[in-house]
Amino acid sequence: MKQCKAIIVACSVIFANSIPDLFAPTYSADAPAYQFAQSWAVSGSRKLRVRISQKSSKNLVGVLQISESSRSIFKFDTGYLFPNAVMVLEDGNLATLWTTACGGDEYYHLIVFGYANNSVKTLLHTKSAILPEFAYTNSNSKSDQFTQRKIIVGKSNWSDVLKGKFPTSANIYAWNSQRHCYDIQADVAWNQRFK
Repeated sequence: MKQCKAIIVACSVIFANSIPDLFAPTYSADAPAYQFAQSWAVSGSRKLRVRISQKSSKNLVGVLQISESSRSIFKFDTGYLFPNAVMVLEDGNLATLWTTACGGDEYYHLIVFGYANNSVKTLLHTKSAILPEFAYTNSNSKSDQFTQRKIIVGKSNWSDVLKGKFPTSANIYAWNSQRHCYDIQADVAWNQRFK
């Protein structure tokens, strides 16, 4: 059996230091309470601009807009989600983390976008009561090179998390560059998620 090495990088660690700066409030009466922008390098030297902003001064949920030059090419209106974090993955896709905007059943929504054939598409949308984990794995025990990122999403509900219970299983997503989608391993035992 091949040995696997795993390094866990939880979203909370990746984004803990950057969240206050990303969505810092503005103080103009007409301005949105938060706004964030970054570039996203896609095929070749093309760069897209990713912007997340408040829907309106009276509605705090987020809207993601992607543009090239000054032309908008994609808009994602979350309807009910607050932005939490954004990052570009090694596979070139754009991962966004959102939280439910209503009290009680709060969930983290991981939504991953991809760019192909001159358009942006939603590749993955999953949710959990706990933060997703990102793991780098390597099946070659003689190498220190970590080659593939897996996204691990614990299957849990909010009431279990409040009771201090860990998930019993997880869905694991790995990028399939040939099919341009994420392959899923469903219902992997929680204690086996890094194997």
